[in-house]
Amino acid sequence: FCELHAAVMTRLHCNWRRRKQEEPQITVMHFSPVLDETLKISRRFCESARMLNSSEFRSLVNETEVAPVLTPPVLTTSLRPDEESKITESVQATVRKVSETASIFGTYLHGVISERLVPEPTGS
Repeated sequence: FCELHAAVMTRLHCNWRRRKQEEPQITVMHFSPVLDETLKISRRFCESARMLNSSEFRSLVNETEVAPVLTPPVLTTSLRPDEESKITESVQATVRKVSETASIFGTYLHGVISERLVPEPTGS
């Protein structure tokens, strides 16, 4: 999943850079919507991608929108259709779990950052 990780991080960076260019006054406190957008796009990509080769991840990096996934050439395989289906389901289930974990982490990170911004009471 190194290629997937690199593509998602690149997408996140591009989304944040675009947002900062549009609204230079935003801070890391405005990061959550960018992370949410990236995770939604990543999930949509993972649900539709065939995951046959790393070139598919190029469409995930596109700054403006996820490009249509190009169908790679049909590869001959020694796997039976039921085995191939199980592998595909396993990859998609793993991607969903990674997406859910990233979402949970984003929520946690937002909470930690929010707590640190709350001013501590001053003693009288």
